[in-house]
Amino acid sequence: AVMEKSNDIHVVADDLGWSDLGTWGSIKAHTPSDNDNNATIGPDIRLVDCHDCIVHASSAKSVIVQGLNGYIVSESDGRILIFRLQDEQHIKDYTQKK
Repeated sequence: AVMEKSNDIHVVADDLGWSDLGTWGSIKAHTPSDNDNNATIGPDIRLVDCHDCIVHASSAKSVIVQGLNGYIVSESDGRILIFRLQDEQHIKDYTQKK
């Protein structure tokens, strides 16, 4: 709306490869994974028999997770989230204050 009245607009076509990092799935896709397709963000995260998970616990001293398949595990400000990755679009339904 602001630019529509401008007489001096130039456009350059390019394929920059867009990814919305606003989702856990996209963060997982851009984080290095282990042989079981698990992505971890934090200093001491150990996964045992886990597959296709993302674990984010950058402020926790240590996190050990066993037996999950396709889950998000996140620790932030003393709160813990454990949620199926395929249902990540519903996280806000449970985390918003009422």
